[in-house]
Amino acid sequence: MKNRPLISVIVPVYKVEPYLNRCIKSIVNQSWKELEILLIDDGSPDRCPELCDQWARKDSRIHVFHQKNRGLSGARNRGLDACHGEYLLFVDSDDWIAPDLCETTLSTSEKKSADIVVFGYMKYLKSTGKMLPDIYHYKSNTTVNGREAVRMLIQDKLNLAVWNKLYKRSLFHNIRFPEGICYEDIRVTFQLMQKAKTVCFLDSILYYYEKRKDGIMEEGSRENISDLFANEQWSYAFILQYFPEFSVEHRRRLGRAALTACRTAGLCEGTRAAADALREQKLCLSGKEASFFLHHEKIFWLVTDIRRFLKKCPPGVILWKLKWRILFQLFGKKLS
Repeated sequence: MKNRPLISVIVPVYKVEPYLNRCIKSIVNQSWKELEILLIDDGSPDRCPELCDQWARKDSRIHVFHQKNRGLSGARNRGLDACHGEYLLFVDSDDWIAPDLCETTLSTSEKKSADIVVFGYMKYLKSTGKMLPDIYHYKSNTTVNGREAVRMLIQDKLNLAVWNKLYKRSLFHNIRFPEGICYEDIRVTFQLMQKAKTVCFLDSILYYYEKRKDGIMEEGSRENISDLFANEQWSYAFILQYFPEFSVEHRRRLGRAALTACRTAGLCEGTRAAADALREQKLCLSGKEASFFLHHEKIFWLVTDIRRFLKKCPPGVILWKLKWRILFQLFGKKLS
């Protein structure tokens, strides 16, 4: 590669003191050296700000930005506003990357003229120490256009997360992460895929994602679940505007998201929109759980409340696995 393009690596940092050094070390040790590493200290209350500054003194490629807490989206947006690279990579600060991630994905982008390169990842379960493989599998060097990539998102054949992809920075013109909500990747990824002319896939495992019980996405709060459905509603409106031919497929996706929100969070202010959508049967739904909701809504809400209680104790987890089998035996005739 004659021009040696620069890759900007954006790393939001917040309350990850035990993991931060591992993350930064995996970035600075990349085989591709033309990097701009942006560490965004999002008002972290631990030693993370100090650790960021220490790394900046060791490596001139590292630039540290300290700001008041704005959340994950706000930190990523600060990095987008400050970066200069031709390419972009997002790395969460409790994760780490393979030594050849940047070189491999950049080479692929150049050879395939790809705006986005999607790569494989492993999920590390901190509670058990086990590694789980990526559930998405692709044939290496397969390419699709943006329209087909959007359809893959709808069909759940493509991960919505932004951290397992290399992007041309030009795609982010007029696109920023929505602040103040969870599951913000949904909106951004749909927009980026729409703008991309070519998306290339690799089957290589290049990213290691740590799943923690104290992580943002593991909090399981009702607010987070309602954000999930709100973002899925946004994506449905997006599809209606730009890809109406995919609207029926997305209604199925929206139906599943509504059911997940209700099942996980129970009846609350944040899930009323999801419950209304299911109750009015405006969505394309299939499956026993959806039918159970439509026929036995009061029992459904009771079950979800019991679930939230039982999952707090190990015996409850075992009992919960039996829940639908018992209910189907009691009410199965009405579900047909």
